[in-house]
Amino acid sequence: MTRKGYSAAIAAALAALLAASCQQIFTTSLAKGLARDPSSYKFPANMAVSDAAYYLAQSQGDPAVAAALVTPLFNAVQAATPGTVAYDQAAQLLAEAVVQSTGINQALADTIAALPSDLSNIDQTTLEALLTNFQSVGLSATEIAALTVLEASPLPGTMTAEQAYTIATVLFLQAVQETPGASLAELTTLDPDELDNCPSFLLAQNFLTKGGTIEDGQPSLLGTILSDLASLLNPP
Repeated sequence: MTRKGYSAAIAAALAALLAASCQQIFTTSLAKGLARDPSSYKFPANMAVSDAAYYLAQSQGDPAVAAALVTPLFNAVQAATPGTVAYDQAAQLLAEAVVQSTGINQALADTIAALPSDLSNIDQTTLEALLTNFQSVGLSATEIAALTVLEASPLPGTMTAEQAYTIATVLFLQAVQETPGASLAELTTLDPDELDNCPSFLLAQNFLTKGGTIEDGQPSLLGTILSDLASLLNPP
C-alpha cells in the first residue's frame, strides 16, 4: 500500500462520512452540544426505556445527555431478550446514545465548515488538518462494552446500514487512540500492522460486516469506502 493510496482512501472515507452525515444518519442533530460530562446529568440506572427515549430526543445533540443515558439503556439491553421488541427498542436507543456521546456530531459540523470548495483535490496537509477535528471523538469503557454486547447479538431491526457504518467509524477513531504512537494528525503515516491486535479495530470490522448484511440491496457509499479502508489497514 502506497502512502498516496492510503491518503486517498482516508480522504474518500472522510468525504463519504460527511456526505452521509448530511442525511441525518441518526435522529440526533448536528447542533453544538455542551462539554461532554455525564456527571452533569443524573439519570436512574433503571430508567424506563420510554423515558430515556424522551430525554435523548430532547437533548439537541448534547453529548453529555447522551453519555448519561448510556448506562440505563445498557442495563435495559442486558435485561431484554435479543430479537424482542423490548430489546430492539433499547438497543437502537443505546446505539444512538453511544454515537451521540462521542461528540462526532460536533466534529462533523466543524469539519463541514472547514471543507475546501473542491473535495476532489484534498491534499495531505488539508486532510490532516481536517482529521484533527476528530481527535476528541472517543468511547468510554462502558460504551465499548455496550457496543461489544450489541455486536454479539442480532442488530435491532430498526437499525440501518448507515448507522452500523457510523458505529464502525467511531470505533475506528477509538482504535487510533488505543494504538501506541498513533494520532489522527499523522494518520496517513500509521503502520497498518499496529492495528492488528486492537480490540476496537476488530469490533469496527465486525460492525462493517453487520452493516453489509442490512443494506437490502442498496449499496452504501460509506460502507463500501470504509470496507476498502479496512482492507488496506488489515490486508488478508
